[in-house]
This record gives sequence, structure tokens and C-alpha cells, in this order.
Amino acid sequence: MNEGVLIPIFALLVPITVAPTAILAKQRQRKRELLHRERMRAIELGMPVPPPEHGLGQAVALVGGGVPIVTALAAFLTSMSASNLADDPVPVLGVIWGCATMISMVALLTAIILGFMAARSSRPVEQSASLKPAYDPDAYDVVSRRG
Repeated sequence: MNEGVLIPIFALLVPITVAPTAILAKQRQRKRELLHRERMRAIELGMPVPPPEHGLGQAVALVGGGVPIVTALAAFLTSMSASNLADDPVPVLGVIWGCATMISMVALLTAIILGFMAARSSRPVEQSASLKPAYDPDAYDVVSRRG
């Protein structure tokens, strides 16, 4: 490909990737700050503290969707260049696409496992009222009671 075309394309890709990255980083920082303020205010008022959010949902989506897409794109680009280099490109293409398929399947399996783990960790733990408390408050001698 002509190098005169590649330089402007990559020059345009830099702001296309840098600007959204900076905006997303600022939004995430603001969200964390607001969640912190909400938790601190709930503690001040004696209200129940909202449970912290796990970032597993984004990781599951990234692993389950992003890895197979990037792998297929890399296999496609590699197969385009490999067909010009080899005399018989069929075995080379088989290895390329076989590896891409295997990596994608492992990524999907990992995403399924992460999804089940995220679903289990976000479920509230059920406790009945008949459970024994974790400690007996009368068993501890408090200095302030002694007078």
C-alpha cells in the first residue's frame, strides 16, 4: 500500500482513539467520586450502605465479545498476507483459522465462567432470623461498665 496514504490515516486514528479514552476516563472518575460521596453520606446518616459494584460485567463483555472479534480480525489480516507468501496456502490458512477458533472458544468459555461468578457474587445472602449471632455481646466485659 502507498505510504502516503497510511500516514494521514494513522494521523486521523490518533485523535479518534485518544479523545474517547480521555472522556471515558473522566466519566469513570466522576462516577467513582459520586459513589464515594453517596457511601459517606449514608454512613453519616446511619443508613444502610449501598453494596459496592463489581466491574465484572465489563470484563465479561470484553472477554466474551472483544477477544473473538479481535482474533477473527487478526486471523483475517494474517490469512491475507499468508496467501501471498506460501506456495500452498491451505495448510497455513488451516493453522491460522484453527488457532483463531481455539482462542475464541477459550475466551467464550472464560466469559461464561466469569458471568456465572458475577451472578453468584451479586446475589444477596439469605440469613434467617433464627441464626446465632456472630458473637455474644454479653460475653465481653466492657471497661465502661465497671464504673
